[in-house]
Amino acid sequence: MHIFESTPSTVNLYLLHLAQCGATFGKAESFLHALSFVNRFFLMPILTEDQSVLDTKKFIEKACKHVQNKKSPFGSAEVRAMFDALLSKYKKLEFIPLPEFRTFCMAVVQHKSFCRFSDISKIKLSDIIFHADYFKLHIKESKTDQAGRGTFAFVSKSKHGFLDTHMLLCVYLHRMGLDNHKEDVYLFPPLN
Repeated sequence: MHIFESTPSTVNLYLLHLAQCGATFGKAESFLHALSFVNRFFLMPILTEDQSVLDTKKFIEKACKHVQNKKSPFGSAEVRAMFDALLSKYKKLEFIPLPEFRTFCMAVVQHKSFCRFSDISKIKLSDIIFHADYFKLHIKESKTDQAGRGTFAFVSKSKHGFLDTHMLLCVYLHRMGLDNHKEDVYLFPPLN
């Protein structure tokens, strides 16, 4: 006697029902994984390995919608939209409140230097090497640095005025009062 009566036909009917109701293929796959676990746990025949169930799974894979949980990219268009929104609201860079300006600059530097948030949030002023044409950011530890040697990210100068990340970082350091700071503080200190 089984813990509950089920056959490949009932599994197939349920899978077809999911497809008909507009469920995603991921939901059907999750059901099959759960059913397989229950079958093995109670030492029942593994219905998900039955050929008719495998055929139905292959059919609904084509019929069901697929949902990907990928985040949309944060690219130059998004950076420009953020900048335009800030300028339309505050009219000038110097009128943007410091918390919003800090967050905007952090997003831009992160985007242009290809740094993760976890990396950029740990950079201190002592980790920045200033050059007239670029900033060199020393990332002491990161998720991909298995050896723990550290790596460098660069923010180079371009000819885009205040949209130039190098210029924006210079303005940011000045507005935050960090350009002549003697202590070892974070480049992007946490908001309180």
